[in-house]
Amino acid sequence: MNTVTITGNLVAPAELRYTPAGTAVANFAIANNELVKGESVLQGFFDCTAWKAQAVNVAALSKGAPVVVTGRLEQSRWENEEGQTRTRIRIVAMTVGSSLQFAPRDESAEDDEDTVPEEAPAL
Repeated sequence: MNTVTITGNLVAPAELRYTPAGTAVANFAIANNELVKGESVLQGFFDCTAWKAQAVNVAALSKGAPVVVTGRLEQSRWENEEGQTRTRIRIVAMTVGSSLQFAPRDESAEDDEDTVPEEAPAL
C-alpha cells in the first residue's frame, strides 16, 4: 500500500499547466508544521502534483493557504549533466474520491495556522 496524508500550507501558488490532450496538472509545494511544546516547528517541504479538477482548484489558492493532501508517493530518477543519478519523491494526489481537501482557516484560533477542522470540505 502506498498512501500518505500531509497537512500544511502552500509555499507558493500552484503552477497550473495543461497537457497536449488538455488535461490540467498543477505542481505545488506545501510546508508541514507540527506543534512541539506549544511552538510551531517546520517538519519539511513536500512537492505535490494534482490532476484535472483538483489541479484547477489548488491553482486558485494563494500562498499560505492551508491544505490536506492525500495521495501516493512517486519517486523519479534521472541523470544530471555531470552524470550523477538524482532522485525526487513527490506526492501525487489521488484522483479517486476527495483526495485533495482544502482546510479553511479557523479565525477564532490563536494564530495556530496548523489547525485543521475534523471534517475539511471535499472537492
